[in-house]
Amino acid sequence: MIKEEDFIAFLKSKGKSENVIDLMLSGVASFERFLLDSNEKSIEEAEKEDIEGFAKSNYNDKARLKQQLRSIAQYFCFLSEPSLAKYASELREKEIAAKRKGMRLDRFSGYDRTIVEKLAKEGIFYTYQMIAAARSPELRESLAARTGIEMERILEYLRLSDLSRLGGMKGVRARLYYDAGVDTLDKLSNWNPEELRTMLVDFVRKTGFKGTPPLPKEVSNTIEAAKKLERLVDF
Repeated sequence: MIKEEDFIAFLKSKGKSENVIDLMLSGVASFERFLLDSNEKSIEEAEKEDIEGFAKSNYNDKARLKQQLRSIAQYFCFLSEPSLAKYASELREKEIAAKRKGMRLDRFSGYDRTIVEKLAKEGIFYTYQMIAAARSPELRESLAARTGIEMERILEYLRLSDLSRLGGMKGVRARLYYDAGVDTLDKLSNWNPEELRTMLVDFVRKTGFKGTPPLPKEVSNTIEAAKKLERLVDF
């Protein structure tokens, strides 16, 4: 049975609103009914195959499925089952990536045609496809083995793709942040706006980077957006 009161307390400690808590309780309850009807299991006995089976049984309602998988992931976090929480989150991100494309990889400033062509052979043309294919160390190892692309280059396009999720972070701007060493959302979140702006101005001046540094307001907005944006990648 769902440990409802304790789960509610857990969600409140994470700052979840009442509406979100109600949705998550509903999502977990749906998973519990699936387990009982299909395998006569409790949630505590669930395995990865059960989460996958639940996802397949609800595939026709993708919007609802994404919410349910988010709820299931949170419940397994609450149960201190990180591998199951991660698996539910990964299934959810696959659904998100399938719907969203993002920017084409060949729109990044200074892209390598050979790398982009090798990724295209794997069906990876857009930034969200890149994130879905390489968001974990295990997936990156598999992608490197299949394509022959060096891990350093896979990480380059993964980091560029992740940065591109920020508003206004297009091909040239993402390349500027990446080349300047601010290549993850966590690194970006830790910068002081004025110090980051100064660093980027100096970087453009010293390296001859083909692009202009962002204005102060853009830098501040970008840092705030990086703090709030959901983390999709396990670096």
